[in-house]
Amino acid sequence: MEKKEKVNRSSVSEKWIPAVILMDLVVFPKTVTQFDIENKESIRAVETALLGDGKLFLLSEKDREDENSLISVPGEWMAAEKEIPFEDIFQPCGTLVKVTQILRSGNMIRVQAKALNRARWTKFDQTTEYAAVLLDVVEEPANPEDKKTREAVKREVLIAMQEYCGYNNRMDLLNSKQYKKIRNIAEMIDRMMEDLSLGSDARQKILEAVDTKERAKVFCGILREEISIDRERKSIFDEVGEKVEKGQREYLIREQISYLKDALGDEENSESEIAGYRKQVEELDASEEIKEKIEKHIRRLEQGGTYSPESAIDRSYVELLLELPWNKRIAGEGELLDIAHARNILDRDHYGLKDVKERVLEYLSVKSLTDKGQSPILCLIGPPGTGKTSIARSVAEATGKPYQRICLGGVRDEAEIRGHRKTYIGAMP
Repeated sequence: MEKKEKVNRSSVSEKWIPAVILMDLVVFPKTVTQFDIENKESIRAVETALLGDGKLFLLSEKDREDENSLISVPGEWMAAEKEIPFEDIFQPCGTLVKVTQILRSGNMIRVQAKALNRARWTKFDQTTEYAAVLLDVVEEPANPEDKKTREAVKREVLIAMQEYCGYNNRMDLLNSKQYKKIRNIAEMIDRMMEDLSLGSDARQKILEAVDTKERAKVFCGILREEISIDRERKSIFDEVGEKVEKGQREYLIREQISYLKDALGDEENSESEIAGYRKQVEELDASEEIKEKIEKHIRRLEQGGTYSPESAIDRSYVELLLELPWNKRIAGEGELLDIAHARNILDRDHYGLKDVKERVLEYLSVKSLTDKGQSPILCLIGPPGTGKTSIARSVAEATGKPYQRICLGGVRDEAEIRGHRKTYIGAMP
C-alpha cells in the first residue's frame, strides 16, 4: 500500500475542517451536545476550530475486532503508523457542529456544541498535530411530494414509535414530545432517535440514511428489532427466574419438612434408614431398571414419613427387593447333569419308589438338554413319612443346588404365597 503523504491544508479552494473522533457517540443535526476529550490531538482540533469559525467535524470509528482496531485508546490513531485505509477505520458520515463553549478541568476539556448538518468526509488528513477533513455537507431532505406517500410514511414512523414506547412503558415520552407537530419527517426521526436510548450502531444507521423514505424504513426496522430482542431477553430471564423460584420453593419446603421431622424426633432415624437403603442399592448387583424401581419406593418412603399408612408396605417391599439374590448364579449351573450320578443318589437314599424315581430322572434328563420353555413343577403326594421331603433333598444334591424347605401347612389362601395388592393396609409383597 502506498504511504500516506502529507496534505497541504493551506489551499484556498479547499476548506479543511478540524475533526474529533468520538467513541460511542453519534450526534444528530439541530441538537445541542456536549462531550469530554483529553487526548492532545482532539484538544488541539477544538482549539483550532475556536480560532476560526468554530466549526468542528465529529465522527466515530467502525466496529473492528481485529488486531488493527484503534478504538482502544482515543487519539491513538494519530501516533499509529499503520498503513490502513481511512475508509476502513472511520464511519463515512458524521456531523458538522459549531463549538459554543469549552470548560477546562486539568488535562480534560468539556466541549459544548450545536449540531448543524450531516456531512460525508471526502479526504482525511492526520499528518499534523490534529486531524482535518474535507466535507460534503448533506442537506436535510424534504418530505415526499405525494401527499398519500407523505402521510403513509409519517404514520408508519409514529406507529413504530408508539409500539416501542408502549412495550417499554415510555408512553410519557411519546405524549410529551409532540412529534406530530414536526412537519419534516426526516427531522422528526432525528428527534426521536435523540430521545431514545439506543446504541451507537443504530444511531449511525439513521445518520447515514439521507432519503426520507429510506430513513423511515431504517428507523422502523431498528425499533421492531429492538422489541424482538427484548422479548427474547425477557423470555430467557423469565425462564431462569421460574427455575430459581422453583428451587427456592423446594428449598423452603425441604427446610419445613426438616423442621417438622426434628420436632417429631424421628429425623435422625429416618434419614439414617433411607441413607442405608440407598447405600444398599448402590452396592446391589442388579440391572438399572431394578435399581430405579427400588429407588422409586425409597423416595416414596422418604416423602411419606414414618407414620404414613403406606410406609410399612414400602419399607417391607424395599427390604425384600434388597434381599433377593439378583444376578447370583450357582457354580456349575447350565452344565449337563450326570443322570447316572443322579440315579445312584436316588437309589442310595431310597428303596423302592420306582415310578417316582423314573419321573424325577425323566425331568432331570429333559432339563439338562434344553433351557427353552417353562420348567414344570413336580408335585409329590403321599402321607407323612413316605419320602417326599427326602426325594426333594436327593434331587437338590444330584443337581448341585442348595436345598430350601418351605412349610405351607395350614395355608388356605394362595394370596398368602403370591402376596396381597398394595391397596390393602398391612399387605405383604
